[in-house]
This record gives sequence, structure tokens and C-alpha cells, in this order.
Amino acid sequence: YPDVAMYYAFLAFLAVAACAARVFPSVGRVLARRVAIPGPWRVVLPGGSADPETKRRPPPYVLYEVGGGTASLGALVLVAAFAALLFCYSRYVYVDHLYQNNAKASTGGGWLDTKGGAWERAARGTGQLANLGLALLLLPIARHSVLTDAFGIAWEQALWAHILLGYFVLACFIVHAGCWFKVYAMLDIFPDDVLEVPMYYPTNGQPKSAGRCADNWTVPLAVATTIAALVLMGGLAHYEVRRRRFEVFYYAHHCFLAIYATALWHAASCWYLVLGGLAHWAADRLLRLKEAGRAWTVACCEARADGVVHLELAPADGGRVFAYAPGQYAFLCLPDISHLESHPFTLSAAPSDAAARNRLAFDIKAMPPHPGLGKNAASTFTQGLRRL
Repeated sequence: YPDVAMYYAFLAFLAVAACAARVFPSVGRVLARRVAIPGPWRVVLPGGSADPETKRRPPPYVLYEVGGGTASLGALVLVAAFAALLFCYSRYVYVDHLYQNNAKASTGGGWLDTKGGAWERAARGTGQLANLGLALLLLPIARHSVLTDAFGIAWEQALWAHILLGYFVLACFIVHAGCWFKVYAMLDIFPDDVLEVPMYYPTNGQPKSAGRCADNWTVPLAVATTIAALVLMGGLAHYEVRRRRFEVFYYAHHCFLAIYATALWHAASCWYLVLGGLAHWAADRLLRLKEAGRAWTVACCEARADGVVHLELAPADGGRVFAYAPGQYAFLCLPDISHLESHPFTLSAAPSDAAARNRLAFDIKAMPPHPGLGKNAASTFTQGLRRL
């Protein structure tokens, strides 16, 4: 299929570029070179009405900002490659692909179901774009990947691609469902076919009085999953939620497992795109779990000035500490505070000192709850560490 060739050609291009950057240092230096980005461009919302006393209006709320600053040349190469993939893929799924209800190849006469033809093509094409987004969505969040090093991109910087792809997939879900609902309405079977099984669609040119003829139970499952995704993956993944209630965002984000399972059931052409990304994510997750499941003993826990706690951890199994670079961080879970909370903290010791002493060191300042949580907010993880 052309869509399969396009997708895996895109991945092959990234793999070849990453290998070239590793084998030839000059290529790696070129891809890591920083270039200025025009901007920034902002999507803003009005800040509200003016204060009656000062007559000043509050500043506008920045909903989204893109551009400005610098980016590596490798990141721009990635964006250009993705843009080419998206253009070619869209051309194929909206124009060239012969879908099941398209009689063009055999009769030269367009759609079998002339009522919903254009809307059905839009629905099916957008569904294919959603499959492409799901296939790429998990790649930027893998911690064990040569792509970030090869293209001069930090893992945290790659998260913007994951976020944009996530909203792209949610938008495709909405458009996909809306176009199908339009088809159902034109065939006089809306909202019957939204959450009911058996379905009237496909009608095969028969009136609604001919009765239900299909048992596609994945359609109501996909509708329910899309609604859940909009709330759990869209609303609860917003920056304000991540900043104030990280655990809510983190656990709600596991809804992605249901989304991928539903997509594999619902879309017959999803598996050959999505399974590769899922396998890559699973392998990365297993490697991370292996390290995350390692037990550590508290070798030193001292309260210092200005609310700072100096914490040193040693491997409980007697092994060696893992290698890291300056500025990197680790997630800490302290059962005496919470079994469910893990928070990132910067490793404060030089890597050479950590290797020599076989200890990891952290200097953690006790921080109060976010002001937006109110006066009765529970104490923070860092405050609990200070009390220990």
C-alpha cells in the first residue's frame, strides 16, 4: 500500500540520518547546529474586563505560543520531513485511495452510495490521518532513542512534537466522527447508528425501513473512547493541570492504552502503522521499568539552610550507580511520603563524584503548594521530605 510505503520511508529516512550523524561526526555537528526561528506567534484570549478602580485591563491570556528562539538544524529537518509525509499521505487518503464503497474502478461512476459520497471520503481520509498520528505519537516520548542525540534535540524539547501530534490526533477524531455523523444524517440513520448495534450502515442503497444489517460494535466503542480522550487526554493534559495537579494528568494519561486498543479494533488499516510505534514504546518502557524498580537506600538526609534538604542515595543491591550527564534529573519515589507520587529532581553531584562515591546526590528545596490551590491545599512532596 502507498500509505505503508510513505510511513516506513519516513522512518527509514530518520534512521539513516541518525546513523550518519553517529558514524560521521561532521554530520552530527551540522544537525546539532542552532539556527534562529522567526516569531514568536501567539494565540491569545482577552484578559477580561477592566478593573473599575484602576481602569486597567488585565493582560491577555496566551493560549499557545510557537516560534521564536533557536532550534537545531536537525529539528528543522525533522519538521520538513514530517510536512512532506503529511502532504503526500493526505493526497493519497483523500484523493487517490479507492475505498470500499468506491465503484470508480469498476464502473467509472463514483460512489455506490451517492448521498454520502464526499462526506464519507472525508470521514475515511481523516480516519487514516488519525492512524498516522497515532503511529507517530509515541516516538517522541521514548527515552532510549538515537534520534534525539543524532538530531541535536533534548528529550524535553521533543515533547512539543508529542503534544502537537496529540492535539492533531484529537482533532482528527472529532472531524472523523463529525463527517460520519453527517453521512448518517443524510441517510436518515442519525443518531441511531452512533451508539446502537446492530447498525443500519452500510445501507447499500436500501431505505431505513429495510432494517439493521451490520454488527460493527466498534463504532459505539470508538465514540465512547473519543469522548473519554477529549476529557482525559485533551482537557486534563493542559499545562495548568500538569502544573498544579501532575498526578491527575499522569494517571489520566494512561487512557492512551484504551485509545490504541480501540483504534486497533475499529480501524482495519491501523495495525500496520501503529504496531511499530507501540513495540518501540513497550521496549523503551521495559528498559525504564528495569531501572525504576531498583531499590535505593538513604545514605544521607540532612536539613540545610533555606529549607533545602541534602539527600544521598546508594544502590541497595550493592551495584554501581547509573551514568548521567550534568543537568539531568531523576524521578524520586519515597514510600514514607507517598507510594503513588514520583517527582523529578536534578542530580546535584558531579557525575565523577557520584561514580567515585557510588552515590546519587540531590539538593531539594521545600516548596509550598501552588497559590492557585488555595490556603487549604495539602502539603507538597518537598515539604514532606523536609519534615522527614
